Amino acid sequence: SGGLRSGSTLARLLDAKVDRRELTSQIGGKVDVRVLDELVRQLDVQLERLAEGLRLEQRNLIASKADATAVDALGLQLAGKADAARTYSLLEGKASVEEVNRSLLDLSSTIGKHSPSDVLTSTAAEQALILESLCSEHLLGRWIWKTGRTKPPSSLVPWNAQNINTNPENFLWEKDRGHITCVAGGLYEISFGFYSHRKPAVQLIVNGEPVISAINSAAYAVHHSSGRLTSVGPHPAGNVTGLTLIDFLALPPRARVSVSFRGEEGAEGFLGLKKL
Repeated sequence: SGGLRSGSTLARLLDAKVDRRELTSQIGGKVDVRVLDELVRQLDVQLERLAEGLRLEQRNLIASKADATAVDALGLQLAGKADAARTYSLLEGKASVEEVNRSLLDLSSTIGKHSPSDVLTSTAAEQALILESLCSEHLLGRWIWKTGRTKPPSSLVPWNAQNINTNPENFLWEKDRGHITCVAGGLYEISFGFYSHRKPAVQLIVNGEPVISAINSAAYAVHHSSGRLTSVGPHPAGNVTGLTLIDFLALPPRARVSVSFRGEEGAEGFLGLKKL
């Protein structure tokens, strides 16, 4: 409507404007030319203002059309979103506050049927049994002889280094001492091995008395209580297996276990004890 009004105004002003020469000829010089020029100038100013108003209205119309296009694009984007009915249906499928509270009360009552102290005591007892079983299988010690020299005059092997000791209160060891003290009496698994170019003579001694002798012969391991014999054959690469033994002893409390070695210098060996 604004555009129609501006158009009619412009048409009216253009109709009112006459040609300058025609007007001059009609008045026949009765009016001053300068006055006529001033009237024409004023009319031109009004026409320029009207044209500027038309341009401003045109820009506003273009801007309003751009805003409508943006609104249409936004409407297309919102069309792909969930409507209110779809949202309500999804919310109805969720748990309500009352249902959550009811579930928490059921869980609390279930937990309340069992005393926490009873559960803790039972669990601690089970863990203690498991730990005791595991520890009983790993009460062991192992010591190394590396110097190749024995302690005179009894040729006892000095245990130079401790390789492992999971129960130092039971397996008492001192560096370079010739015996290991087993504080607790009972059944023990014992193992030892000695390596040299020539087969040595080895005795296992408990509290100063020999209990096992390993001698340099084809039938070399002599158990002083049973007389059982074991043989070892030669190997092309030399003394690969060494002189080794695994056996079981019933030791008295605070038993001193030692090994005597008679052979060439430069040998090495180990002694292992495991409490059963």
